[in-house]
Amino acid sequence: MKQSKSKSSLKGESDHPKSTSAAQKQINEEQSLIINSKHPFEISGVANGKSLTMTQKAIICCMNLQDGSASEIQILKFLRKHWQFIRKNSSKDYRDSANTRLLHINFRTKKNGMTLFVETEPNSGIWKCNTNCDDSPNEHAKFENSLLDVFRSRLCEEKNGFTLDELVEKSSEFINSPGYFYELNNYDPTGKRRIRAMLSILVNKKELSFDINTNQYNLRSNKKRHHPSAIVRKNEMPDAWKKVNIRDISIDEMYKHVKKNSNNHKNGQT
Repeated sequence: MKQSKSKSSLKGESDHPKSTSAAQKQINEEQSLIINSKHPFEISGVANGKSLTMTQKAIICCMNLQDGSASEIQILKFLRKHWQFIRKNSSKDYRDSANTRLLHINFRTKKNGMTLFVETEPNSGIWKCNTNCDDSPNEHAKFENSLLDVFRSRLCEEKNGFTLDELVEKSSEFINSPGYFYELNNYDPTGKRRIRAMLSILVNKKELSFDINTNQYNLRSNKKRHHPSAIVRKNEMPDAWKKVNIRDISIDEMYKHVKKNSNNHKNGQT
């Protein structure tokens, strides 16, 4: 009996390091997959060369390991499993562990105006990579979408909004993109006038809010969770601009209209 017990004990002791080694091997393999994960938009070249964050790569990796789609619970569990690795290899300074808020921010993220992730069915809670290139924005919306992407990236970092000067600096790469107020760059190559005008539009459309105390613009927080494909953004001017013929008015007249509209926002008017 003692001999049998001894053999049983030895078997258990020898299995433990093997089990630990196997678990670590799986973790290492998954982390290697995370680093090398690519979104279909990257592979097809429609993402305009914009690199994904390590969190987005991990989300894609989790989906791939689950045969192409995964539930929010599965994705969140996967992120938490590799969170230290993600933080170590990320340019973002995450304060908290992976949570549902971070997950939903990434689900709303767009590259070149296209949503990275979509639900397999509306409100199913099962997500996959978006492969529908038909969702790409028209030329007129590129500048607006790129500017909003700047705000979404700041939201991921859990920091405050942007001042006008900060947005001018952040927008240098796409300031000449097609879209609203493109002509203003002929008068102000820095893009400050164009951005100020676009901010007025986005505040009027209630995409952004403006804090008169800090002079910062912020992305409005949605209290209700929406499926990305269910949100239809109208690529049109707000009511205050519809009667203005931008092509025929002078730059000074346009600037006065923008300034007047901005003052209305500060005073709570639309």
